[in-house]
Amino acid sequence: MEYIIGLPVSPSKHISITPIEVTAVRLSYGGGMGGANKVYHCLKVDTSGYEPFYVLTTFLGEEIRVNPRFIVETYKRTIIKNVTNITAWRNYHKKECKSSIRTVYYEIKLTDTFKFVAGATNTKGLEGIYLIDEEKQ
Repeated sequence: MEYIIGLPVSPSKHISITPIEVTAVRLSYGGGMGGANKVYHCLKVDTSGYEPFYVLTTFLGEEIRVNPRFIVETYKRTIIKNVTNITAWRNYHKKECKSSIRTVYYEIKLTDTFKFVAGATNTKGLEGIYLIDEEKQ
C-alpha cells in the first residue's frame, strides 16, 4: 500500500522526511482481555547486558530495561519522520512571532511505501504515533 504524507497544518513549510527502520517490541503487563500493553519502537534490542533484563533503545534515544518474560511479539516496521516549519500557522493572529517546528512520526509496514505531496494537508490512513512541537524565540 502507498501512503500519501502531506503537511500537518496549513500554512506551513516542509523541511524534511526521513524513513527509519525499527523493531517494534510489544510488551504485555497482564490483566487478561482488559490488560495493559505497550509497543516500543526500537533501533536496538540488547539481550546481553543487564541480566536478566533486555535493554531497548528507542528511536527517540530512550533506554528502557524490560523483563523478557513480558515481551509478547517483535516485528519490523518503518517509522517516517516528517519535520515541518509551522511558524506561519502558529503565529497567524499574533503580534509576537515565535519560530515553531513540528515533528510527526508515522508507523507503516516494511512492505508499504510512502510519498510526500506538498499540496496535501492531511495524511489519509495514517495516524501519528508521536508528535513533538518545538518553539523558539
